Amino acid sequence: MLDIPVNIDGQEYVEGVNLTAQEFYEKMASASELPKTSQPSIAKLDEILSSLKDKGYTHALGLFLSSGISGFYQNIQYMKDEYEGLTIAFPDTRITSAPLGYMVESVLKWAEQGDGFESILDKVTEQIENTSAFIMVDDLDHLVKGDDSLMVRLFWGISLVSSQSYTSMTKV
Repeated sequence: MLDIPVNIDGQEYVEGVNLTAQEFYEKMASASELPKTSQPSIAKLDEILSSLKDKGYTHALGLFLSSGISGFYQNIQYMKDEYEGLTIAFPDTRITSAPLGYMVESVLKWAEQGDGFESILDKVTEQIENTSAFIMVDDLDHLVKGDDSLMVRLFWGISLVSSQSYTSMTKV
C-alpha cells in the first residue's frame, strides 16, 4: 500500500497513521478550504518493487487511483520496464474509493485461488471495464469551499440534466 498524504488547513495527514476516517470528516467540516492531496511517493513504490524482486517475486500488479483524478498513474508508467526479471502491470483503474478496494480484494482472491498473472490481469481488466460509480453529495458546502466557479458549473450541469430528463419524459 502507498499512502496518499492529505493536507487540511496546512497540516499534513496520512490515513491510519495520524488521521482516522472520523477525524478526516470532522476536520473537513471545519476546514476553511477543501483538503488537498499529494501523489503517493514514487520512491516508496520503487522501494516496494525492488523488495519484491529481491524476495524472488516474478510479477507485480499495481492498482492505483484513476488517471483521470491523479497524475500518479502517468508518472509511474516508466517503472514497468525498470526491474529486470519482474513483470509489472499498472492498469488504469479509472475509479477510486470502494470500487478500487473491491478490485484489490478480487485480485487477492484470484491469487489465493492459484490463478496465474495473465488470468488475474485479464479478470481485473474486465472488472475495470465493467465498473462505474455515481457520487452523491449530501452537503454542497464542501463544493463551495473548493471552487467558486464550481457552483456555476454544478448548477449548469443540474440544469442540463433536468432539462434532458424533462425532455425525455415529454417525448414518451
